[in-house]
Amino acid sequence: MNTVESCYNLITWYESGNDRISCQSKGEYARKKIRMTNSNKHFVPRQLIKHHYPHPEFYGESIVELTNGMTTDVYTDDDGTLFTLTNDEDLIQYLMKNALPELMIHLTDGFISLRTITPKDSTLLSKWIPSSPDPRYHNKPLSEQHYLEFLSHSITSQSHMFIVSTKDVPIGFVAYAVINKDAFIELCFPITTNHHSDKTLSLLMHHIQTNHTISRYVSIVWENDMMTIETLIRNGFQRDPEQDCWSYATRTLKIRDILLYKNA
Repeated sequence: MNTVESCYNLITWYESGNDRISCQSKGEYARKKIRMTNSNKHFVPRQLIKHHYPHPEFYGESIVELTNGMTTDVYTDDDGTLFTLTNDEDLIQYLMKNALPELMIHLTDGFISLRTITPKDSTLLSKWIPSSPDPRYHNKPLSEQHYLEFLSHSITSQSHMFIVSTKDVPIGFVAYAVINKDAFIELCFPITTNHHSDKTLSLLMHHIQTNHTISRYVSIVWENDMMTIETLIRNGFQRDPEQDCWSYATRTLKIRDILLYKNA
């Protein structure tokens, strides 16, 4: 799972997680053994991570590129934080000198609020994601560990994920990842109205514009997810038909993803 998959192409993460269910027991066994080896275990602040990349080993979770150019493998601990096992003195010194607390962001306009997602929110995701209008999410139960990994990978120096609430009631989540000056946006609103989704998108885009240098916003959406498409179009996004692609096809089901964008 990499940053892109985590934050703008949720279905890619979901399907890869489903494929990994068969090897979950072996992966869990490896993680438990790693957690017992504390002598070389070091906390990796997510703000120091630039990108996630797939791990080449069967039992591995992720390879990360740090903001200083170093790379290391990371694993999600039981509390949702990331750690690495290393003897590399330069890496250890860098992590120790930059031992930042977990980043917590809260955005609000007085009606809608966005707060940084936490491991405690994995229960909400496990309910919301399978109820998505996209049929690829249906009937594919994932483990609590998969959702915990998804949350732990979703926040980096170039990406973030928020729970959306109104009057302290959670109504969905949003996420973004900045890649080559494109801000890829993911929206999920199981419980919402046009007013909620418009205000949420406005808050999210303002946050991205304030904290990153970007040239445009991009969202890749299943063509029948009309609520998300209409929200984006109402807020100035336009479709690029040349970027449409058939991402899934069987004898009974064909799914086409469309790309919508808005210049920053």
